Amino acid sequence: MRQLNGWLERVLDREASTRSAALLRIGLAVIAFSRFGSAMMLGPQVGPAQACVIALFWVATVAMLLGFHAQLATGATVVAMIAAGPIVKAPGWSHHHVSLLISATALIAFTPCGRSYSLDRWRALARADERGLPPPAELGRLGMQTLIAVQLSAVYFWGAFDKCTLGWLRGDKLESQLLFHVFDSDPPDVPGWRALMLVLAVGTVLLELALAVGLWLPRARRWLIPAGIVLHLSIYIALPVTVFSALSCLLYLAYFDPDEVHRVIDRLSGVA
Repeated sequence: MRQLNGWLERVLDREASTRSAALLRIGLAVIAFSRFGSAMMLGPQVGPAQACVIALFWVATVAMLLGFHAQLATGATVVAMIAAGPIVKAPGWSHHHVSLLISATALIAFTPCGRSYSLDRWRALARADERGLPPPAELGRLGMQTLIAVQLSAVYFWGAFDKCTLGWLRGDKLESQLLFHVFDSDPPDVPGWRALMLVLAVGTVLLELALAVGLWLPRARRWLIPAGIVLHLSIYIALPVTVFSALSCLLYLAYFDPDEVHRVIDRLSGVA
C-alpha cells in the first residue's frame, strides 16, 4: 500500500506537457458531437428545460473543441451530457459507452487542457507578445489524465471478467450476436464455423485481459495498441456499439507519457 500511495502521489502531482490532454479534449468533443448531436435538435415538441440543455450542449461543445475557456467549457459539456438522458431523453443514454464518454470528459476537465491547441493558448501567446515575455510553457498537472487510463483498463478487465461464462467461452453468445446483427439468423456456410467462434470468443477474453494490463507497459503497448484497434474496428463493423470503438481508441493516448507525446509532435513538425 505504501508503494501504491507513493505512485499515486507522483502521478497526481507530476507536471508534464499538456499537448496530449488537449488532443484528448478535442477528440472527446468530436465524439460528444457524434453521440449526442442528433438528439440535441430544436423542434416543436421541445420544452424550455430541453431547450436550455440543447443550447448548453452546443455552446459548450463548440467552446470545448476550440479551446475557449477550455476547462469551463469541458465541464459544461459534461453537465449537458448528463442532462441529455433525464431531460432531453437521448436514446441509449444508459449504455456503458456513454458512461465512459461522460467520465473521461469529466476527468479531462480537471486538467489544464486549454494550454495547448486552443484559443486559450492563442490568447496567452498574444498577451506574452504584447508584454515582451517568452511564450508560456505548455505544462500542467495531468494526474486526472492518468485516471482515464485506469478507467479504460477497468473497462477491459471487467469486460473480460463478464465474458468468463460457459456460454461465451464456448462461442455460443458471440455466435448469437453475429447471427442476429450480421447473418440474419442463419449461420454462414463456412467450414469450421463453430471452431472459429470458439477461437474468437476465447481470443477476445484473452486480448481484453492483455489490454487491461499490458497497455501500461511501453514494450507491450506497441503490439497491443494495433491489436486493440483491430478488435474495436471489428466490433464496430459487426455490432451496434455507436461511439465505443472510436472512444476506446482515442483513450489509448492517456497511457503514453505526455512529454514523450510532446517530443513526437515536435519531431513530426520538424522542430529540433
